[in-house]
Amino acid sequence: MSMADNVAGANSPAAIEAIQESLRQTAALMAELREQSKETDRRMQETDRRMQETAEQMKDTDRRLKKAEGLFTSQWGKLMESLVDGDLVPLLNERGIDSDASVTAYAERQGLFVIRATGSSASIVNPPDFEPRVFG
Repeated sequence: MSMADNVAGANSPAAIEAIQESLRQTAALMAELREQSKETDRRMQETDRRMQETAEQMKDTDRRLKKAEGLFTSQWGKLMESLVDGDLVPLLNERGIDSDASVTAYAERQGLFVIRATGSSASIVNPPDFEPRVFG
């Protein structure tokens, strides 16, 4: 077939219709790709927004944890120090609390270690077979 025949065949109504159909399909695919690209952009923006929200929530949680940690490390620590340093047993007895009997028995029933503060030291007074409660 000569080049002239190919050119003449390309001008036939069937060839023109095939080219036009191919162009319509290409245009439809391009339109679909544009819509998918818009959807992808929208989803990426939503993901960015959620990541920013999560980052803010994590900062807030971190602030709260630091505040709670401060309560335990500073105030709890001070309480424990004052209980040991303050000769706790006589202080409770002065207020009418029998610390040697009722408090000790209650603490052991709860599975807690009983710590006796004596002047500037402390000791665990639970019996040797005592099994403490596991927390967690």
